[in-house]
Amino acid sequence: MVPHLGLLNSHSKMSIVEVPSPKDSEIVESLLLDLLDPENKAYALSMLPKKRGMWYSFGTIAALLREIVSVYPALSSPTLSASAATRACNALGLLQTVAAHPETRTSFLEAGIPLYLFPFLNTTSVAKSFEYLRATSLGVLGALAKVATFIVQKIMLDEVGLQHICATLECFFQAASVLASMVIALTEQPSTKLLKLIIGSYLRLTDKPRAFTALRTHLREALRGGTFDNCLMDDPAARHFLDQLLGNLAGPASGTQVVRQAQTMEDPLRQTQVA
Repeated sequence: MVPHLGLLNSHSKMSIVEVPSPKDSEIVESLLLDLLDPENKAYALSMLPKKRGMWYSFGTIAALLREIVSVYPALSSPTLSASAATRACNALGLLQTVAAHPETRTSFLEAGIPLYLFPFLNTTSVAKSFEYLRATSLGVLGALAKVATFIVQKIMLDEVGLQHICATLECFFQAASVLASMVIALTEQPSTKLLKLIIGSYLRLTDKPRAFTALRTHLREALRGGTFDNCLMDDPAARHFLDQLLGNLAGPASGTQVVRQAQTMEDPLRQTQVA
């Protein structure tokens, strides 16, 4: 029950009258509807992040994803309306609060929600609406960078986990998508430690022939083009691992040969741990 102030008599004396408290799910639903109302949108955006139960409220995340997916058809056109971009960014901003919360971050990753961001990140238009979408998407990935890298690292350190990742193209591309999203996030907020783990994860994938072949064409250009040169200046080991990765992928070596090469070097995944 919550207090409600009501008039007691004609002298305007105030008394507390108890009224039923709405359920949290009902509040969230009401706030989501307010997102569509220009007059109430700012209030809804300020209040929704405070609702810790947003992830668990029935239909809430689905409603946010619908807002995101509804913008996809417009991404192929040269122009994207400001209102459509704003709606998607509002939804992305709320997803970022879920991604950043320690109680819901892992569930957020396991549900594959970061995959919904890639259509925005793959756009190339310099229009403000597209830049706004890309920047907001990177904010979501930034909230996940540390935990996502840690999870991938733990899986790949185990031979069974590595075999599972490389067993099918679907599993491989899921892992590769996580790594790629982290690379994108690090172009905005560099971290040598996280970058070293990502490079080590890619090197670990090259131990498997099918993954080795796929990475020849699916490695992020940021790792090939010197984007992280300044970031790696103070970490010769990380620089060496990146050079090794690029050399492997550029040369004629097969996955089997890469395995033998990897056995002669110290495993970067075991050398660095995420705190």
